[in-house]
Amino acid sequence: MPDITIPGVYVEEGPGPTPPIIEGPTAVPCFIGYTATGFDPDGAPLFFTPTRVTSLLEYEQQFGGPRLEAMRVELQTDPAMPAGVRVDAVAPATAAPVFSLYWAVRQYFDNGGLACYIASVGVYGDAPDAAALTTGLESSAAEPSITLVVMPDAAMLAAYDDYRSVASAQLQHCRDTQGRFAILDVWQGYLAPSTSVDVAAPGAPLDLRTVIEASRDAWTDHLQHGAAYYPFLVTAYTHDLVAPPTLVSVVLDGEGIGTLEQLMELAPTLAVEVRQAVAASAVVLPPSGAVAGAYAATDMELGVWTAPANRSLSAVLRPSVSLDTVEQEPLNIDPITGKSINAIRAFTGKGTLVWGARTLDGNSQDWRYVPVRRLVNHLERSILNSTGWVAFEPNTAATWATLRATLENYLTVVWRNGGLNGARPQDAFTVACGLGQTMTADDVTNGQLSVMLALAVLRPAEFLNVTLRYAVQPA
Repeated sequence: MPDITIPGVYVEEGPGPTPPIIEGPTAVPCFIGYTATGFDPDGAPLFFTPTRVTSLLEYEQQFGGPRLEAMRVELQTDPAMPAGVRVDAVAPATAAPVFSLYWAVRQYFDNGGLACYIASVGVYGDAPDAAALTTGLESSAAEPSITLVVMPDAAMLAAYDDYRSVASAQLQHCRDTQGRFAILDVWQGYLAPSTSVDVAAPGAPLDLRTVIEASRDAWTDHLQHGAAYYPFLVTAYTHDLVAPPTLVSVVLDGEGIGTLEQLMELAPTLAVEVRQAVAASAVVLPPSGAVAGAYAATDMELGVWTAPANRSLSAVLRPSVSLDTVEQEPLNIDPITGKSINAIRAFTGKGTLVWGARTLDGNSQDWRYVPVRRLVNHLERSILNSTGWVAFEPNTAATWATLRATLENYLTVVWRNGGLNGARPQDAFTVACGLGQTMTADDVTNGQLSVMLALAVLRPAEFLNVTLRYAVQPA
């Protein structure tokens, strides 16, 4: 302080605290796929441009609604019914919408999701195109806020080789961006695990595999950067929004009798019954949208280090395939490939729950669990984005000490919030940075500054063993 001789207020500037680590959001998905339209409020096209939306209404204003789906209603002659016939079955033309991005985004928001990005690859057509989906994936790389990648349209690609190429690109993308995580759907995941599917290329000999084996074969590299979920979900959404009378075909006793629009003219009373049956039929969807919402809600409530599992999914009636413990076992742990698939199961009184938290790399001791991979992704992103001040600082002990203190302060906060394991901070992490520890004299001379972190990450208590002992009174 200077010599003070006059009453008044004096200001003294001093060194500030260590530079802070600024954390970003942990669950910001980018949904990649087809939309009804794609223009901003000024009329500029949004295709292949990651666009941030914060609600379903905002999505609909820029990208429109769901695709109009064709439906099939089967009637059977039944003299006991007032109209002489009864509605026997209602089904969409395909088991699940081939364009499901709108529904996935809706499920994301219904399950607790906040902001997300939309990368539209074009308007609805005849079928999804693998090349367009891959181009949309590449376009998302320009947005640094994205942490999750979701491509629900990929699960309904007709050709297996197309699904394999898109899934491989998705995992490669997440590895290359170093901070993103892929949520994948099992190819044709509305089918039961043992259902045989033809994965042969056109003209090749018939190649039948089960739907689970086919999907596992499609996931080849960078398995720690993604997780897969099965089966598809029977949702609380109905086809009332997407089945106009002209797209509803009516079949009586196995023979087509026209569309619902024509039936409305011939038999109005029966047409009303058919229309009600269509309106009540549920939309079946890939689970990735709902799971992305569960990721976001879990991160917000409990932290990114918490497994996004044992969580009830909203707007879901039931899984499209009912699994029990025996059927889930080969999904959770595959003894041959190690590629884990997270099951979604229905439990009495609990609803439909995500019942798994493994990455595809189920054999890895380090990267087996989703929260471990995502926590490390989050820490890496936060640290890299907040330590740019080190560039061009003197490569001296003073800089190393400041960097070490910055990281220790940040990791202490993470530990206090429950993100790292240990009774004390020194049990939860260590930070090393210095000559003879992480750098040599040549490193310092060449401008290389290295820091090493050791983290005691949390892992889910996946298997709970309870031992019961009984004291039996002697006879």
